[in-house]
Amino acid sequence: MIPTVAALAIGVVGFSAFEAHVINVTAHIENALNVPVKEIEFGTVFPQEQFIETFNVSLSDSFLSAGRVDDVVYKIAQKPKYKGFLHTDILFAFDTTGSMGGAIEDAQDNAIAIMNALKAFNPDAAFGVAHFEDYNFLPYGAATDKPYELTQPITTDTTAVTTAINLLALGSGGDGPQSYTRVMYETYNDALSGIAWRAGAQRILIILGDNVSHDDDLGTDLIYGNAPWFPGDPRLTGVGLTKLDPGRDGIEGPTPADDLDFQTTLKGMADNNVLLYYLSYGTYTDNWQWWAEKTGGSAVDAISAGNIVDAVKGLFLYNDLCSHLSKVKNPDDRSLETDKPSYDTDVTVPHDPGTIANGYLTKAGGDTEDIWDVDLKVPCFQGMCDQTYDPTVYGLPLDPKLEGKDFGCDLWIEVTGISETQTFQCNDKVDNDGDGDIDYPADEGCESPTDNTENSD
Repeated sequence: MIPTVAALAIGVVGFSAFEAHVINVTAHIENALNVPVKEIEFGTVFPQEQFIETFNVSLSDSFLSAGRVDDVVYKIAQKPKYKGFLHTDILFAFDTTGSMGGAIEDAQDNAIAIMNALKAFNPDAAFGVAHFEDYNFLPYGAATDKPYELTQPITTDTTAVTTAINLLALGSGGDGPQSYTRVMYETYNDALSGIAWRAGAQRILIILGDNVSHDDDLGTDLIYGNAPWFPGDPRLTGVGLTKLDPGRDGIEGPTPADDLDFQTTLKGMADNNVLLYYLSYGTYTDNWQWWAEKTGGSAVDAISAGNIVDAVKGLFLYNDLCSHLSKVKNPDDRSLETDKPSYDTDVTVPHDPGTIANGYLTKAGGDTEDIWDVDLKVPCFQGMCDQTYDPTVYGLPLDPKLEGKDFGCDLWIEVTGISETQTFQCNDKVDNDGDGDIDYPADEGCESPTDNTENSD
């Protein structure tokens, strides 16, 4: 029997068949809403002014023509506005002098976390890595020190950037000031520095350090005038005579003429559209803030910031405009029942940043478009408000430090629900009560398109 069974088994294999059935699945996807306005620009405004701009939210043509769906519920949420760039290139530059010994690991971890967070809201962002100690002669630094070294050119490969950050090692650094100016200079002399900024990208330098630059006077200059700490110690550090940065040739002195002045280099960054951001692991946060803002950048105290990722993301935000914007229905768009609460609900100033406005559109109800007013009520600055200033109208006064700054807010119109078509007697194209009149408004028994009886009794 064993040979017979074997032959039968072989026979089954020999007569087996394989087949496949393919089901083609397709879908045509379109938006339910049409929101033609993409940007509202109020321009330069002044305290206690009020401006109104209008935008429309309507059912899309595709939604109107789709027979199985009827109404859309949506909300108008507000979110912080990031300073968006089509391409963003970020160079992390680490102070790897001995004084960073207690902070370098935190700086490395923070940079990686910052990179991942920035990549999340800007997937096209690219990154690079550099480090610096100082020039390799006294009093600047030790023989093994480097005033600038690029270890990873700009790339979208975050794994390569992470590796370059983790491979950083401490050097010496000699005196207090370091070669920050040299690093800044390299950002707008890319032909020789090799950073490889992408064409058209917004260039950003993030320095992670704990000191200041070499310079003959960090307190005043002909470009930016007196700093807030002038006429204090012009070198801030109190360490001997601090000279200009020796520059690429590494030779100090008036000749050759490539020695770098700090404020001139700072202006060079601004002129070449390189933003400077500084993560401070020392005591010079306020100083770097004053310098960084000259390029459109900013500084943050990395030691006291708490969540450093949120703090750095905040550097890329416009100042808050959301809490000063009302979102209210236009007076000319309140005729239908669905144009009023609880269908459409307004948000007025002042309000909590998380407060949302709500909207409702319905084909059956004949409400296929909403008109909204964005009402900006401009607050004053603390200590500079008119006696008639009413915070219940304009909101709380602003910090005076924000005068002359840019404010922004993103309004998000988000669909929260879509319902299937319902049939109502007053919108079904049928003479349900036999009086010769069909549907709203022809039939006097109909009070609205969503009335479910044509009888007037």
